[in-house]
Amino acid sequence: MIANWTIDGVREALGTKKISARELAADFYKRIESRNPELNAFLTLSPERARRQTDKIDALVAEGRPLPPLAGVPVAIKDVISTRGIKTTCGSKMRWAVRMRTRRTGR
Repeated sequence: MIANWTIDGVREALGTKKISARELAADFYKRIESRNPELNAFLTLSPERARRQTDKIDALVAEGRPLPPLAGVPVAIKDVISTRGIKTTCGSKMRWAVRMRTRRTGR
């Protein structure tokens, strides 16, 4: 797999079917799994969400439909940005505990 993808490179590879969006995401997840113990760059991963998105992109490619500008481009969201359905802690165990308590009690 290519180690240094560019946005244009991803778009070209998807459009010419050299790689599927699902294969590209799987490759990135393998790289994260191998390097994250050393780097500790990712707190939360969402592979199921990624697979759902890659399947949508691969369907567009199969249908010959145009792809959105960033289709298939892996994205990491910093843990200070709240994302629906994804654990957001801002790197703080205390913040996460307060959030869970608030959800349970409404206060």
